[in-house]
Amino acid sequence: MDKFSYHEVLDRTHVQVSVLDDHILTHPVIENDPELKKKAEEAEASLGELYQLIGQKIDTKFPKVKKDWYLR
Repeated sequence: MDKFSYHEVLDRTHVQVSVLDDHILTHPVIENDPELKKKAEEAEASLGELYQLIGQKIDTKFPKVKKDWYLR
């Protein structure tokens, strides 16, 4: 797996969080049913944790190399 693959799955995770937030958490059925709302919020939290973990993996596996301006 290369850095692009990790960024790709990071982006796909962000898309899913956005879909969940825009189309599920704001749906009237979810907003008015405490049990469903709790599950949807748990799903959003889990996806948020996944997003953060992927970001940490990117930083660990592909550390940034600081280059001096004159080496560019």
